[in-house]
Amino acid sequence: GRYYAQVNQQFVNEWLTDGWNGYSSYDDRLFCSNNDVFLGQFVPALAFCTFFGPGYSVPYASVREGTMFALADAGVFNVDIEPYYKDELILGFEWQFARNWAVDTKFIYWELDNIISNTLQRDPNGNFFYLSANSKNYKEILTAIGWVDQGIIDQYEEAKKLYKGLQLQLNRRYANGWAWYNNLTLSELWTTGAGAWWNNTNDSYGQDLGTVLTQAGIDSCTLNQAARAVPIDCNAALSPHLGESLSTINRYGRNGINVATVGGSGVDRPFIFKSFGFKNFNLGKHIITVGGSLNWQDGVAWGRTESVSAPAPVNGNNVINSTTVLAEENGTRRLDDIYELNFSTAWNFPMGLNDTRGEFRVEVTNLTDEQEQLGITGLGEVQTARRYFQRPRQVRATIGIKF
Repeated sequence: GRYYAQVNQQFVNEWLTDGWNGYSSYDDRLFCSNNDVFLGQFVPALAFCTFFGPGYSVPYASVREGTMFALADAGVFNVDIEPYYKDELILGFEWQFARNWAVDTKFIYWELDNIISNTLQRDPNGNFFYLSANSKNYKEILTAIGWVDQGIIDQYEEAKKLYKGLQLQLNRRYANGWAWYNNLTLSELWTTGAGAWWNNTNDSYGQDLGTVLTQAGIDSCTLNQAARAVPIDCNAALSPHLGESLSTINRYGRNGINVATVGGSGVDRPFIFKSFGFKNFNLGKHIITVGGSLNWQDGVAWGRTESVSAPAPVNGNNVINSTTVLAEENGTRRLDDIYELNFSTAWNFPMGLNDTRGEFRVEVTNLTDEQEQLGITGLGEVQTARRYFQRPRQVRATIGIKF
C-alpha cells in the first residue's frame, strides 16, 4: 500500500510563513570577551572579535521568513511541495500445525519517501532563510540559487527512512484454561534523521548545507576530548569527511536515541522477543488466574556527536562558531540489552448477593528490578533524568466488584 500524509497546521504556521508572525524572524549574535578581543590580534580564528569589539557585538546571522517566496516570485525556482508518503509491503504466512498450536510469520518492509525537509540555509552574507521543499528537490533548488558550492550540493543525498523486519509468532491457542503467546522480531530501522511518519517535517539533515568540515574543526574536536566521558580519535573519525557539509556527515544510520522516543518503538531494535502466558484454575465458584510476561530487546543504537568550530562569512570576516557534527554513524555503538519480567495473579470470587462477584488482583512489573539505561547524551554521558532508565519494580494491588 501507499499511504499519504497530511501536511499539518503546525508545518504551515512555522515553515511556510511569508511575513512576520512574532517569533520566526530573529538575529543571532556571538559574544566576545575582553580576552577574546585581545587574543584576536594574534590568533586569526579570533580576529573577528578584535574587529567587532567586546560584548554581544558579532552579528552572526539574521533569520527572515519570506525569502524563499521572494526567490520563487523572482523566478529562481518553483515552490511545489508534494505530500510525503509511506510505501509498505507485508507478506504473511499462517499455519495451524496442530489443534491448539499456530505459527504466524510476517515480512514487513516500509519506506518514507517524498520527505519534506525544512532547513535554514545561508546566503553569501551569512544571513539565513527558511527553505521548505521535498528533499528530492534540494539539489535543483540550491543549484538554482547558487549560494552553496556545487561540489557540496552534489554530495547531498535525498533524505530517507526505511524499515525491514521479520516477525515470527508461535501461539498456544486458549484451551483447558491456559494460553501461551510468543513473538520474535528481527528488524532494522535506518534513517538520515529524526523524522517520523506522523510528522516528518522537523529533520535537521542538510541544515546550513554550505558549512563544511575543516581541519580546524577536527582540531577543536580533539581539544574537547579531555572532558568527554567517552573520548574518541577525532582525526581517525572525521578526516575522511573533510570538505563535507557538517549536517550530512554520518547522518544515514540506525534510528538512534531520540528524547521523544526513549524506550519506545521509534528506535532501531534488531532483536525483540516477547512472551506472554496465563493459566486459569477453576475451583468451584472461585477462579484463580496466574500470568506473566517477558520482554527482551536490544539496547538503542547511538553514535558520538561532537561540537566543532566552523567558519561563517559575516561582513567580510570569517566568524567562528561551534556546530554539532555526528562523529560516528548511529549504530556504531549500542546500549546494553534490556529485559523486563512481569507477573500477575487474580482471585475472582462470589460475594453471595445474586451475581455480584469480587476480584483481588496483584501485579508486579519489572520483577527483577532491572535498571539498565534507556538513553544517554550524544556525547556518551549518562542522562540524569529518571525516564532514561528502566522503571523500578512496582507492586500494585486492586480490589474490584462486578455486578
